[in-house]
Amino acid sequence: MRNFFFRLYDLSCKQICLSVFFIAILLTGCSGSSSSGSTVSAAFAGVYEGPTDVVVEGVGLGTASDRFPMRIVVGVDGTVAGLSPGSSADSSCDGEGEIRQGDNALFVSGNYTCRDPYLGVCSVPAEFNIAFNSAAASIMGTATYNCSVGVFRAQFVGYLPKVS
Repeated sequence: MRNFFFRLYDLSCKQICLSVFFIAILLTGCSGSSSSGSTVSAAFAGVYEGPTDVVVEGVGLGTASDRFPMRIVVGVDGTVAGLSPGSSADSSCDGEGEIRQGDNALFVSGNYTCRDPYLGVCSVPAEFNIAFNSAAASIMGTATYNCSVGVFRAQFVGYLPKVS
């Protein structure tokens, strides 16, 4: 069963983790509580790049971890967008969350529904925080994936220096 978990992790957990992160942080403002998108103070305009570590635990099956390259862009109007260069996903997520925006941070909590060819349908409560300063952005978050094939928990931690 443990090998099954690690195979699932390689096939789908990585992609679904990224999908939930992006729907929560970067799209909630557009589809959820705000029509203007996720924003922070325009003083933080720039490109932030660096690794984000994700640790996934399959309940009763062990843990797996990975590091993803992450790029977050804050536009001159403060709009936040992001991507993980070189990643692709067969999974898709949708849902709405509550977003709280501060001058230098985004706080999101919500419930999302994800569909994946290997994990099936997953109900995912998640919470994320991105904080910005003049030199870097930090990412912290947690999500629980209640999927057709089992339950997975993920923790996200990232430090992204400002590169331009």
